[in-house]
Amino acid sequence: MKKKLSSILFVAVAFLFFLSPSVFAQDGNSLELAKKAAERDFPAFLRAAWKSESMKVNLGDNIEAVKLAKPIQTFWIDKKIIDKMTDLHNLASAVVPGGFIFPVEVGGKYEGEFIVGEVNGSWQGYSYGSGALYDLQKLRQAWSKNGIDNFRLVKSWNPQVEFYIVTSIAEPNLTPLTGGFELNGEKWFEPPSDLSSWMPASKVISQLKRFWAKGLSWGPFGGLKP
Repeated sequence: MKKKLSSILFVAVAFLFFLSPSVFAQDGNSLELAKKAAERDFPAFLRAAWKSESMKVNLGDNIEAVKLAKPIQTFWIDKKIIDKMTDLHNLASAVVPGGFIFPVEVGGKYEGEFIVGEVNGSWQGYSYGSGALYDLQKLRQAWSKNGIDNFRLVKSWNPQVEFYIVTSIAEPNLTPLTGGFELNGEKWFEPPSDLSSWMPASKVISQLKRFWAKGLSWGPFGGLKP
């Protein structure tokens, strides 16, 4: 049983990341349903993590101090979405809604993330892992006000990059959050050093189109394939 729970903790992250966004059915109650699923499923994942020395290292000595912070909804972007767009001002509404990331908080610091998604009509907690915790907390500090997130967290699975759209800015924007890499001596999707800044959507989408035009694909466990 212990081995099975460990597998769930680590493998489910990859499983959820590579799900097609079409499997997610969204409605007006999605946030509340995701919260209920997180409340129901997180304790089992936390207990499994608590038994693992490598997972417990950042959780401290008091399991009662581990809390779920306000969730962040994820959105998806791919070539089909970009190809259908005629106006970059539609970008924030064109991305496809996905599941939710619940930051796992200890003493005010994000120390993990619990991922909840809806597949075939059932909301479930899928994984507890590390993720881009520092970046997520910095992003929220930069672009949240009065408890409201003024950004959208956008994922791409090919290339495997996370972006953010600042919704409080009128100009179309899309900025890499994670996933900067080098290809043939050129840096691609390099995140800004300061997450309180942003990039014009045209610049990043132009790079995405160039990437797709090269016919490259991203392996399920990372790394580019020709």
